Amino acid sequence: MPLSAQRITEGTAKSGDNEFVIKRSNNRLIVANKKNGLLKTSNEIPDELKKLGISSFLTYNQDEANQVLSIIKDDFKKRGKIIPSERPLGVFYVGKNGNILEMDFIISENSILTADDISAMEVALKKDYRFKTKEAKLGNAKYVIWNTVLRLDEIASK
Repeated sequence: MPLSAQRITEGTAKSGDNEFVIKRSNNRLIVANKKNGLLKTSNEIPDELKKLGISSFLTYNQDEANQVLSIIKDDFKKRGKIIPSERPLGVFYVGKNGNILEMDFIISENSILTADDISAMEVALKKDYRFKTKEAKLGNAKYVIWNTVLRLDEIASK
């Protein structure tokens, strides 16, 4: 079995063109694409947005959550993979126009998600999902960070 199809552990994991850095935090693993670099850049969030909260810039409700899950479900189905009954945290770096610029995932250390699964979810969501945003609210900032639980257990293969 290729390494990319094995369970994720602390260290690094490759999947196609993507390499992930995996760090342990308590009983979780933080999985970040090695190409990610936005956190290293300056990004000044406007005071109004700080005061009102990120939800004043982007919309994320049950309809959006269902759309995200539908994209993930279609991707797993296309790859002939079983969707695990898990709830990873998706960390989205969202640009002015709602595009997903970068993503991190926080998974249980007992997760059965593989580097291939993480890579495929990242690619599919970046390609097929766009947050609804109010561009003017972001001012000169390049992105905001939005965290949400990806309720894979609701679409898990049964």
